Amino acid sequence: MNGGAAAIRAGYAEKSAAQHASRALADPRVKTRIDSLLAKQAERIELNADWIVSRLMKEAEGDGKDTTQAGRVRALELLGKRVPNFFPPQKLALTDPSGTRPLGCIVVPAKEAASYGDGPTDSGGGVETHAAPG
Repeated sequence: MNGGAAAIRAGYAEKSAAQHASRALADPRVKTRIDSLLAKQAERIELNADWIVSRLMKEAEGDGKDTTQAGRVRALELLGKRVPNFFPPQKLALTDPSGTRPLGCIVVPAKEAASYGDGPTDSGGGVETHAAPG
């Protein structure tokens, strides 16, 4: 859905369409109406989470005729988001700048742990990454 394009179709000038769309989409009445229309559309075309998951599973299990490796990997990634602890949290052990004195631990989502990296930090301290206890 493109709010700017919808504003242009509604008669607003192209130059100010994005601003009008942003204002309209911030209105709770507009959001409620859009959500209602999307729900009706999903019901009409029989779109639901079970159907989406089944299609993703077919894509992930594809034999290569109608799928690509990138498509299969993306389908698996999307399916993994539906599985609790598919990306388990990581425990990070922090040390002082000398790397000898532990400062404590924090637990962060796995995707964030990668941004901390292993080894020395910019401030001179260290970070060790471990799987968080389940």
